Amino acid sequence: MTTNSINPPAKLLFSISAIIALFLLTIGQSYASAEGILKLSNADFDNLGKSMAEGVSKSAPQQIDRTTILLGAFYSNQTKTFIYKYKSDITINSSAIRNHIIQNSCGNATRRAFLQRGGFFEHAYLTPSGEQKIKIKFSDCQ
Repeated sequence: MTTNSINPPAKLLFSISAIIALFLLTIGQSYASAEGILKLSNADFDNLGKSMAEGVSKSAPQQIDRTTILLGAFYSNQTKTFIYKYKSDITINSSAIRNHIIQNSCGNATRRAFLQRGGFFEHAYLTPSGEQKIKIKFSDCQ
């Protein structure tokens, strides 16, 4: 049995951007700016992460491309990690997707502020070869 590895299709990359935009719409105007996120109390920051995950999960499961399904998202208060869960029928090219996620996360002021506050983004893919995780932190933006 062979395992295929693919580069992220444009549709997948666009969908990740669309999902991130969706959770920004769910968090309210006061949080929708980098400045607003940087000013939040720790409790409000955790509430923001939780509401973002709930907003993403409302549309799940969602077919991202021909091989990938977004299963949902959740936020871990203990680790301040916003986690996306996917199921992929094939092994993914983690480095190619990681580079896109870094560009997408660090290139957007709101997402960058989330990272700057000590939050993390993790994309966890359940693939035929096991779980593949891509975790992004603020230092990845440097």
